[in-house]
Amino acid sequence: MQKTEIIPIGHEDYQRRVQDTRSTGEGDNQEQIPENMHIVKEGEPVQILGAWVGNGIDQEHVWAPMIEKLTTLSVNGKRVAPQSKDVN
Repeated sequence: MQKTEIIPIGHEDYQRRVQDTRSTGEGDNQEQIPENMHIVKEGEPVQILGAWVGNGIDQEHVWAPMIEKLTTLSVNGKRVAPQSKDVN
């Protein structure tokens, strides 16, 4: 698993150019992206601190497994947890 993920932000032409050239900037301001750094493609989700980010990703698709897991935990928890009563 690679630690550094490059997510090109900006116009689609810029994103494609970063992918194709592995560099940012233009002319004398170009900075090469090392080969050991992954450049995220259009539609490829990346998980950063628990959140899924990226250009053109399907948010519903990437979050569906987590929502399903939480729903299952919630349903199972209701079956085993005693009901609390409001004591005033």
